[in-house]
Parts: sequence; structure tokens; C-alpha cells
Amino acid sequence: EIDKSLNLNPAQQLFKHDSDDFLKKYSQFAVEIVCETYFTGNTFFPTEKIWRPILLKTPFIVQGPTNFLKNLRNLGFKTFHDFWDEGYDDDPHTHSIHEITRLVDTLAKEPAEELNWMLYNMQDILEHNYNRLVELNEANSRNTA
Repeated sequence: EIDKSLNLNPAQQLFKHDSDDFLKKYSQFAVEIVCETYFTGNTFFPTEKIWRPILLKTPFIVQGPTNFLKNLRNLGFKTFHDFWDEGYDDDPHTHSIHEITRLVDTLAKEPAEELNWMLYNMQDILEHNYNRLVELNEANSRNTA
């Protein structure tokens, strides 16, 4: 039921009321495919879409503009090139989607044991990215206070 007293749209309320269920299901993701809002041109505009897997310590593949991952690394984040091919980041958007599809198909064919091994061995990266985002947020809070 939608609470009309809240200043939220129904989609936000659904997330609020179902957050425990969402987090339970989300924790089962092996990887999140992030489809950034801006994926063409010479731009780097990370949105909440990339921050979610970082905050929830989930590996990600990003459908974004060319060099999106490179720009994330320039901000001090780590990506997953040791575990899968991130060459799609160098491609123009018209081609990167095909490479991302190929990558997802490859990961989908991996045995569960291999995916579990990857997730286990990614923990340092996931922790690093979480801590880096917290660090950037704290630095931003100090600069705007």
C-alpha cells in the first residue's frame, strides 16, 4: 500500500518497504551489470547506479561511455580485469554492448565453483572500493561543511 503522506514516488516507497527482501536477493548476485545513464560521447558522470554495487560490495560490469572503468580507476577504485576481460571499456558504445553480452554469456557458463572462487578472491577489491567511496564521501563532506 502506498503511503500518500510520504513525499516519495511509488517506486521509492516500494524499495523502502521491500528493502530487506531486496538486500536478501541482491546478496545472491555474482555480478551487477550497471547501465549508466550516460553511455555515449566523451563523458564521465557516475551515478547512483555504480555506487550501489560498490556500497553493497558486489562485482560489476559497466555499460557506460568509453573509458568509464579507466576513469573509476583514476579516482582510486579497482576493477575486475584480473577475473574477466574488461576490454569493452576501450570500445565505442556501439560495440561495447556486444562485448559485454559476450562477457555475460561467458560468465553464465562458468560452474558455480568457479564463480564462488572468483567472488572469494575479489574480496580485497570489493573492500577497497567500499572504503574508497566512504573516503571520498568523507572528504566531500569536509569540503562542503
